[in-house]
Amino acid sequence: MAELATEPIVYSFTDHRVYREESPLVIAEGEGIRIRDTAGKEYIDALSGLWHANLGFSDTELIEAATSAYRRLPAFPCALGRGSAEAEALAHELLAAAEGRFSSVYFAASGSEAVESVLKFLWLASNADGTPDRKLVVTRESGFHGTTLGAASLAGIPNQHAGFDLPLPFTVRVPRAHYYRDHLDGESRAEYVDRIVRTTRSRIEEAGPENVAAMVAEPVMAAGGVLVPPEEYWPAMDRLLTDLGIPLVADEVVCGFGRLGPLFGHRRFGLRPAAVTVAKGITAGYAPLGAVLLGPD
Repeated sequence: MAELATEPIVYSFTDHRVYREESPLVIAEGEGIRIRDTAGKEYIDALSGLWHANLGFSDTELIEAATSAYRRLPAFPCALGRGSAEAEALAHELLAAAEGRFSSVYFAASGSEAVESVLKFLWLASNADGTPDRKLVVTRESGFHGTTLGAASLAGIPNQHAGFDLPLPFTVRVPRAHYYRDHLDGESRAEYVDRIVRTTRSRIEEAGPENVAAMVAEPVMAAGGVLVPPEEYWPAMDRLLTDLGIPLVADEVVCGFGRLGPLFGHRRFGLRPAAVTVAKGITAGYAPLGAVLLGPD
């Protein structure tokens, strides 16, 4: 199987020149936090698949729930004025878990699609509000938001852009919050946060706040290095965005569903985003699903 896998599969985020010389690691089984390759060697999967296996592999309860749902109705679209009872029930559960902060849910097939959908909602709202120039999106260095064209444009990781003519020209790139790597000699955490927030303000003002539809950000950066921001960061950013009249979209595709403690990661920092994107942990990887939770505005 490992020999076959080198030919038909294009692996994401992989140097395929290496796999001309070496076979990729091919996993055959998983249980809990452990996985086994085709040779029977066992590993602890510290990455949870690709951040998706929040509840581990081969969970009997999840498999039985999925099997029961598939027997009732394997799939049905929420489109063309039709929907499914399962989707309606899940939407109500998500909104209840959000404790009234959001009013509706849009379902997608992945985290990348959820982020793309947010961009469409933002631009649709700008057009509907009579502010068609309000199309820029603030995003951070080292951020990750998916692999499709719009989502990858939001990313602040250069190798996501190289060779693809990305990013598309609708982003305003601002500093990440990584005190350990980025602080100046003798600079306290509070001073560091003050400096990067001032830089963020400067870049937004240069682009024109009136041209900015939203800021899209992970409460804690995942692929960019699992960067936990200083405690002063999000309160300062919240004040800045409020002052400039820019809504926040919390990308919780990775850090939602309990990874930061609360079900929704933005609660860990007391944030009140206008929208939230989720995926991965919403099904613990047992089925492809993403969603956007939208506020009443």
